[in-house]
Amino acid sequence: MEIKKIENQISNNPRNRAIYTIPLVFHVLHNGGVENISRQQIEDAVAILNRDFRRQNADANTVQSTFSGMPADIEIEFELATKAPNGQCFSGASGAKWSKWSKWSKYTETITT
Repeated sequence: MEIKKIENQISNNPRNRAIYTIPLVFHVLHNGGVENISRQQIEDAVAILNRDFRRQNADANTVQSTFSGMPADIEIEFELATKAPNGQCFSGASGAKWSKWSKWSKYTETITT
């Protein structure tokens, strides 16, 4: 019972909360067709991740009975990375035209639309 009391004190005190941000990089491989998604689609995907992980989605309270009482705001947010591993500024998304007959090399083109 003491552990539950401590958990409640922590969860009810917003000053004790830290929101962790995880940088993401999307690598889009495409054949030059509809599979080449836009930057807006990537940003929408990040927004959906944030909404789900922060328990702000509209259906957050409609879970199967097995998981009842388990959904929570886990205080993690995602954002597109702003630096590449080499330290250069980066948009958080890279794309490359690819087919099964060609060799793919990373960072060949950056998605800007």
